Amino acid sequence: SSGINAEYGQASQIKRVYNKEVIDLCFAKITPVRYNEQIDLFGLVDCVPLPAGHSIGSANWAIKAGEYKLSYVSSSSKLTNHTLPMEVISLANPDVLLLSNLSMNPTYFPDNTLNEVCNVVISTVKSGGNVLIPCHSTGVILDLIEWLIQNLNKNSLSEVPIIIVSPVADAALAHPDIYGE
Repeated sequence: SSGINAEYGQASQIKRVYNKEVIDLCFAKITPVRYNEQIDLFGLVDCVPLPAGHSIGSANWAIKAGEYKLSYVSSSSKLTNHTLPMEVISLANPDVLLLSNLSMNPTYFPDNTLNEVCNVVISTVKSGGNVLIPCHSTGVILDLIEWLIQNLNKNSLSEVPIIIVSPVADAALAHPDIYGE
């Protein structure tokens, strides 16, 4: 049968829940915050975003409610790269520690994988080929681009174009220039 999915019916029968105006109104309510900025939530809770060292803009949170302290640690890295280093002191000695996105391999260093990817890219380009790297995470692709540029330059391949196809490519590439962690 035609349509998006038999379970959901025909595309013409799908109810539009949100329109552009509603979405724009929601985005207008977002308040940007900076690392180490204390955020008061209704006089009840103080939250502080801290650098997570994982990718540009990644954050862990120190949250205080009265005398209680909660530390929320999500995707984080102690490896040294272009991002701000992970802040750990402000997360120490909480009453509650909430951990998310834990790795099954804490000794894994992504540098090895990045080197492998760069070696394959360089080998492919030198043999006259093209490379397509599907990637959904902006922070990860920015890390990869940095490694690729360094390795292409080392191999006298600085003229090789790097093209990013994404609806948010302009904003994603402007972000590191503006906030330059």
